[in-house]
Amino acid sequence: YAEAEEGFRRAYEARIAAVEDQGVGLAWCLRQLVRALAALGRSAEARPFGERLLELRREPALRPDADAYALNCYAYDLLKVEPEHLRDPSEGLRVALLAYERSGDEYHYNRFTLALAYEANGRLDEAIDFARHALAHSPLEHSTEHAEYEAVLVRCFEKAGDLERAEQVYRDTLAARRTQYPSSDQDIAASLFDLGNM
Repeated sequence: YAEAEEGFRRAYEARIAAVEDQGVGLAWCLRQLVRALAALGRSAEARPFGERLLELRREPALRPDADAYALNCYAYDLLKVEPEHLRDPSEGLRVALLAYERSGDEYHYNRFTLALAYEANGRLDEAIDFARHALAHSPLEHSTEHAEYEAVLVRCFEKAGDLERAEQVYRDTLAARRTQYPSSDQDIAASLFDLGNM
């Protein structure tokens, strides 16, 4: 994480120097930098970067003509920003719902952000429903998105006290991977590992 922090600091400074790139690239660097600082236990140092990240996301999301992408990015960061006390689950849910409405239900990442928002607001049934839909439409092979979606769905089932359905999520992914990618040992191993832990 210390090496990651150093790399993301350099990337952030380079983005600042390149005045024309003050949008998506800068926000991505900030997100990674605050994650690294939080992982190192330096939340106080992460705070101004987290605040700057939310500012960058808020500006395009508050425009009357904001598109689903800008809204979804802002909602996601309202729910996942570090340090944790900067998060705003109720506003995250409001913005995630708006992003979902404007997307026409075309992009699985909007569904996933809604799942996170419902979970953060204690609405597990809705979180499970949206996490399931997001997972069903995410890439199966070598996919960090699939793993993230799967983890949220399993976590929601665990919070709801339903370990059998949590286990079934991993069993379904394992079966799908064995059918679709019989020679992809890495993905099958990952599914076996998750299932074994469950």
